Amino acid sequence: MNGGSNFQNLSSSTAIPKAPQPKDVHEVVAACQILELFASDYFSADLKASITALVALVTGLARSHVWEADDLPLLVYWINVTLEEYRTQISQATLVPGEFKKTFSLENSSLQHILQTVSSRQLQRLRNEITQSSRAPRRGQEQLNNDYAAKQVAPLTKGLEKLIPHQEGTQLCLRYLSVKGCRSTPTVPCFSGRAHFDPESVHPRLKALIKKRFGGLKAKYSSL
Repeated sequence: MNGGSNFQNLSSSTAIPKAPQPKDVHEVVAACQILELFASDYFSADLKASITALVALVTGLARSHVWEADDLPLLVYWINVTLEEYRTQISQATLVPGEFKKTFSLENSSLQHILQTVSSRQLQRLRNEITQSSRAPRRGQEQLNNDYAAKQVAPLTKGLEKLIPHQEGTQLCLRYLSVKGCRSTPTVPCFSGRAHFDPESVHPRLKALIKKRFGGLKAKYSSL
């Protein structure tokens, strides 16, 4: 199955282009159909019947199985090896007319082995996806961890609460200004719903609190 072969020039000196890797199973079906079309004009009746059986088999496999791109070389290799077996039987005069077409069947043991291999690969891919999904960070758990961390800090006095800048009614996150930074991520917001913004100023008492709890202000906020 050499995609792009020049059937107008059958000279032995004609270079055979490298067969492209199929991107999906439908390309394999199409290649077999082209071979069947060529067979209708040039092949013997027995080989034409075998190619027709091949097309029917591959068409059925395309419908009944899921084929990933890296599975297709197995199928293409099996087709090529099986067609080569026809040639071998012809050269050794062992071909039984009408029998070879039965090779292109789901009962073929080598094909069964390939289908089992493909199924095993699909099962492994599914297991890998499940494993990756289970390792993905869970927003709810991260939020609980942040809330727990927040509870370990003593609550602010009402006097300090009044000194914290607001933006649209939401308190500024003091940790956001500190060298430790806020633990929020793109998927987990700042605990307690506090805001992240650059204030115009920070009260000295808040600066002292930030230094005590979080190691001080970031360099960019040291002049506030």
